[in-house]
Amino acid sequence: MEPASEALGNAELVVFNEDAQNYPLKEQVSRDELNLAEFPIALLTDRVPNGQKTLEFQDEIFDQKRKQVVVRKLTVTGSDKFGLPTAKDDEVILGLIHLTKQANNFTDRKVKFRRSELIKLLRWPDTGPSYRRLSKSLACWLGVTLYYENSWWDKQSGAWITKGFHIIEGFELPIGVMPDCNSFFHRSSAGGR
Repeated sequence: MEPASEALGNAELVVFNEDAQNYPLKEQVSRDELNLAEFPIALLTDRVPNGQKTLEFQDEIFDQKRKQVVVRKLTVTGSDKFGLPTAKDDEVILGLIHLTKQANNFTDRKVKFRRSELIKLLRWPDTGPSYRRLSKSLACWLGVTLYYENSWWDKQSGAWITKGFHIIEGFELPIGVMPDCNSFFHRSSAGGR
């Protein structure tokens, strides 16, 4: 029996940012990776409560530079069809970050990878349901908007700023039996400067 990875081929993901021409991607990633850890970007459960389309997180932090308390807020919205990201989707994003580091050390927003390598990295079974879940996760992340209100630390200005973006800007997945075809995604550096 042929493994699901051979039957379903590979994927590709590409990410980009409006400021990309001004800052090397590697610098953007290293500078901004902690911003994504300040608040959860996905539900911590495997199911989205009925009717929930938005997540909101808020805290207060004392800004030494301004000498005042700053209210920071993250709003995560999902698409009507694919919804909000769950804990499984969070695993997929972490896996994609790892594959991007391996593939090009964050020097290119277009990342080619075999879906089987991501599934293996996630320690999911190499079966059809895993490939379908991965496709669902990519569609979900494509529709997710992160809106950081006074909660994105801009290293260049040394201040909290407001910023909104998508983590994934696009992806391509092959259909049917295409064992030599790579998948890809476009990784958004909007998370970067």
